[in-house]
Amino acid sequence: MTKKQKHLSMVALLLANFIGGLDTTMLNTALPQIIKDLNGVNQLGILTSILLFFVASTTVLWGKLGEIIGNKKAFQLAMCIFILSSFLGGLSWNIWVMILARGMMGLGIGGMVSIPYIIYAKLLPNSKERAKALGWVTAFYSVASILGPLVGGFVVDLLGWSWVFYSLIPFGVLSIFLLQLYYKEERDLQQSKIDYIGSGLLIVISGLLLYWISNFTQISLFISLILAIILIAIVWLLWKWEKRVEDPILPITLLKNGSYITKNLLMVSVYAFTIGYSIYAPMWSQAILKTNATMAGGTQILSSISVVIATRISAKLISTWKFKNLIDFGFFSISISALMMSLAPEGVSYFYIAISGAFLGLGQGFIFPPAQVSFQEVVPKDHLNIATTFSLLMR
Repeated sequence: MTKKQKHLSMVALLLANFIGGLDTTMLNTALPQIIKDLNGVNQLGILTSILLFFVASTTVLWGKLGEIIGNKKAFQLAMCIFILSSFLGGLSWNIWVMILARGMMGLGIGGMVSIPYIIYAKLLPNSKERAKALGWVTAFYSVASILGPLVGGFVVDLLGWSWVFYSLIPFGVLSIFLLQLYYKEERDLQQSKIDYIGSGLLIVISGLLLYWISNFTQISLFISLILAIILIAIVWLLWKWEKRVEDPILPITLLKNGSYITKNLLMVSVYAFTIGYSIYAPMWSQAILKTNATMAGGTQILSSISVVIATRISAKLISTWKFKNLIDFGFFSISISALMMSLAPEGVSYFYIAISGAFLGLGQGFIFPPAQVSFQEVVPKDHLNIATTFSLLMR
């Protein structure tokens, strides 16, 4: 492939990442009006969780599908599902149609967020070039996260909440078109088999785990114990099955790869604090500092800006710094953010919270691109699809 073809293929994939960032943040802005118009206050829980369930439970399946039909076709199929579900979401005439649309969106997003990381690895075999490209991935998502609340509020006020969904469709169509035109996929002719039983067990585990976590404070200790026992039993069944099946959905050798698992657990820890900050900083701003919703959302702006800056800096340092040094610096920056938040007194200023977010964004920008490349380098090439999508499932 020529340099132009590679760059335009990357633009197609970056658009998917941009859509992912816009979808969540724009919907959060439109959600109160959607709930009001569709009389869906009692279904708010399932409306917000069904997308996460389908994203989490299908990422690994999309990786396997990419092995069977090719990553290019798998990505385009995922994007088509997202486009159709966005159209359905905009047309929703009651809350259950909206829930169906969000579930379909989760199915599409599962492929949209996982397949690109596989294509990047094949498109850019040089690890340092790939890390630079993945810096753009983080930057695109961060920019979308900044624009989402502003654009979403404008769209809802001017055109109505349906256009929050319709406005994403052109980006999806452009992504499909660019990838079809410029990405030339080299495929291995060896066909993979579908591990239906393993896939089913993995979906059940994901579903039960999400239900347990989401309802942990509402269910009794006895029910939690029952769910824990069931989960352990199904995980044991999955382990036994994957050891004997010819082409497993989750190879046991991958789970025994200490370097791969360790790197992913490090990324999970970063995601955990990132999610914690993104939830509690706006809540702190509104509930304790008594700001309005717009100001509460503004606590995230410095974080997003510093991610964009950090990814550009880390991209330039990749040629002179080791991956380990970049990740160590990122964790140091996130540790400062965590320390600031953990020691913050009740009357802490708005600016203090925003500065903590800036350190968090700086750490993200230094960690995510090299860490993504690093774990892809320690797995066999024939496990690249599954290794990448399982990493996203863990996060």
